[in-house]
Amino acid sequence: MRRIGVCGAAVYAVGMLLVAAACAGGYPGIADARDTGMIEPQAEQSAAGSGTVTLPDAGPTANSYSNGTTVVYFPAGRIGDLRNATQNANVGFDSDYGGSSTEIKYLNNLTAALDPYDHIGLREGYKIEGYWVSDYLQASIIPFVVEENVTALPMANRTQLLPEEADENISRYLEGDDSPESYLEASVFLRELYAIGAWWHARIGWPQQTVLESPEMPSVAINSTHATVTIYTEELYCGYRTVARYTDTYSRMNYEVSTTEWTTISQEADQRWPCY
Repeated sequence: MRRIGVCGAAVYAVGMLLVAAACAGGYPGIADARDTGMIEPQAEQSAAGSGTVTLPDAGPTANSYSNGTTVVYFPAGRIGDLRNATQNANVGFDSDYGGSSTEIKYLNNLTAALDPYDHIGLREGYKIEGYWVSDYLQASIIPFVVEENVTALPMANRTQLLPEEADENISRYLEGDDSPESYLEASVFLRELYAIGAWWHARIGWPQQTVLESPEMPSVAINSTHATVTIYTEELYCGYRTVARYTDTYSRMNYEVSTTEWTTISQEADQRWPCY
């Protein structure tokens, strides 16, 4: 059974693109990844539910293969630390800004969300700003990149989503050191950015999922041309436990994601988070 019924209900109730993106597990800054609809074979479902992984004592571990690919594994706690630091960053919720209201606030320092990331950064001469938009069913942010000398205009209404010359494709402006860590950080940042200030239906998907170390620890498979990030997550929602896999592929030294996929591995009844 797929989680589409849960997300479908949320999309029907809210009728907003951002909720649809959150349900899909993808966000505009990385790609609108859709659930492939695949349910993995029973053997993998069993591993997802009961497998174990031995953690390294410190830092990542790597395996190299004869085809020139190296797979680097990271403790889930490393991603957890990045997520917490991103959500606690001082991104400049400016309640005194002229365009702010109880429903719309201007975020004047979203670039600060990159501070916890040691291996990636923003292209020189640019900054990330955005709007936090809320209604009675959800709250989420609309981030964008502008040149450093641009002052964003107030969002006059919900049809004026972006200032002139702003770009929603955040990944286009990321730079990194080409390490395996840099690609992992890009995948985490480009999801966590959209989780800042997220509330209720906007938290369906990645924002409320827990990164798993089974059936496989978070990993980066890297060769001479590409890097592929794989992350397994668990979500408890509306009476179900869903295990999913995120897969992002990058061309080396390019942090604009080439392909991204979100796959349901297994889903089973679980009343730890019942529907109300």
